Amino acid sequence: MSETLTMVRIPYQEYAALYSPMEGLARGTLFQALDKPLDAVGGAPRKPKGKKPWLDYLALGFALDDLRLFLDVNPENREALAEYNELLRKRKELRTRLEEQEGMTDVFSESDAWSWAVAPFPWM
Repeated sequence: MSETLTMVRIPYQEYAALYSPMEGLARGTLFQALDKPLDAVGGAPRKPKGKKPWLDYLALGFALDDLRLFLDVNPENREALAEYNELLRKRKELRTRLEEQEGMTDVFSESDAWSWAVAPFPWM
């Protein structure tokens, strides 16, 4: 005897309205269609805390990760790829500026690769 316990329908995610990287970071998704509050009241998104240039760097990284996940499933989407490349360019520019001003941005930084072992990270 065969029983169907459950059936799931997962709609195809379309490339549509995006939040800004900072808003996406606060909401937990770059894609407005995927922004579904978990509580019944629909709580407000949390505002990220920290210094402005570092928040921008974090938000751009988050947006790139979200777009990369979309592109894993939709590699032919030229619009998403163009957005990804633009955000990547912005993040590289910001990373260069941050590293010139404050030192390494993370443990994968190309500048002063071992300074993390002897000094605190600039965002601390």
